[in-house]
Amino acid sequence: MAGGGRFGGQVLWTRVEGDRAALRRLADSVRAAARRCGLPTDARPYRPHLTLARAGRPAPDLAPLAEALNDFAGRAWSAPDLLLVHSVLGAGPGGTARHETVASWPLTG
Repeated sequence: MAGGGRFGGQVLWTRVEGDRAALRRLADSVRAAARRCGLPTDARPYRPHLTLARAGRPAPDLAPLAEALNDFAGRAWSAPDLLLVHSVLGAGPGGTARHETVASWPLTG
């Protein structure tokens, strides 16, 4: 993970570094599988990132926080599995999202 930014005024993120080509191939495969199953897919370009925060409405100004991430550089790590997660907005403690793992698949090098 390195750097960061925001999507609009509500999402703060950090960029995924490393083998982005392999990650893009994985994302393309998942998108193709979803289409074959008749599921809708997002037409936006894939941007490997980790969402750090999602602001409610009215959203605070995330620009200073995004700017503070400019020099961020995390440690290298590997993900052993791909998880399919269902997020139920508002169903968690205090109205937060509840995330439920639907399925998982091991990632092999």
